[in-house]
Amino acid sequence: MKKIMSVITAFALIGCVFVSCSAKKETKKAEGVEAVEQTGASYETALKECFNALFSANGGKVFFSYMYPNNVIEKMKEDGSYDVAVNNYNEQQANRPDLTDGVYEFGKIISSEPLIEKQETAVKDYMLSLCTEYFPDMKADEFVINEGYQVDYSYFENGTEKGPDTVLVINIGDEGWKIITG
Repeated sequence: MKKIMSVITAFALIGCVFVSCSAKKETKKAEGVEAVEQTGASYETALKECFNALFSANGGKVFFSYMYPNNVIEKMKEDGSYDVAVNNYNEQQANRPDLTDGVYEFGKIISSEPLIEKQETAVKDYMLSLCTEYFPDMKADEFVINEGYQVDYSYFENGTEKGPDTVLVINIGDEGWKIITG
């Protein structure tokens, strides 16, 4: 459980990308495929697609589709913050030194374990925390977990195998896959 709470806490740090105050420096633009929507039918495909979005200069839309509940994305679109957040994410990606100086490729799934009840509760609470700004009366039990896995995977950085990294990959209601990274 400690590991999963660390993963969930670490994901919160991703939000810091959007409020970074560091000075921008000139770097070459990150290369990558333009990702435009979540298409992962299986948790393996979803994880690979999300990984590619994390290491793509234009992966903001995919990133948000895997990281946030659909109802939050719709509210963000309504209030105009979605496009701003996607553009900020894409700009940050294009200027990340690790992306501009490296090549990242998904490796393989090392292990996959179904979520236990405590993890499912933590996932529901976490998803609820993403919704409270727009849906203050929402309850954690409104998130129905169809499938969920704790997945360890490897990846390659400049041809050298790295990892394992651990994520939670969850299929929620009719929203598709959501991924909590760490």
